[in-house]
Amino acid sequence: MAEVSASIVAVPNSSRTAKPAGVRKEALGVLAGLGADHVVAGHKRPGRPDSPGILAETRAYLDDFEDRVARTASTEELYRAMLELHPDRVNPGALWGSARSVKG
Repeated sequence: MAEVSASIVAVPNSSRTAKPAGVRKEALGVLAGLGADHVVAGHKRPGRPDSPGILAETRAYLDDFEDRVARTASTEELYRAMLELHPDRVNPGALWGSARSVKG
């Protein structure tokens, strides 16, 4: 079993461009490439395992967000579309902030 230690730099989500999601997805790929046995998410529901699968889940969430940005016309429509797809995500307030950031 390999021991992996890494520093992670947070990427602000305040930009109105797709760049931050792309940067995050690139970082997820780098983290997945480390082959860690455990990945501890910064924000998660208590009791969820520290599984490397969270990286794929997060990437899918970002892909869904980008797709719904293109398919929706307003902040509220984007927010509701994402809640419909991911009703159990831990922080809907962060989703609202992201929706407002890209939709104005």
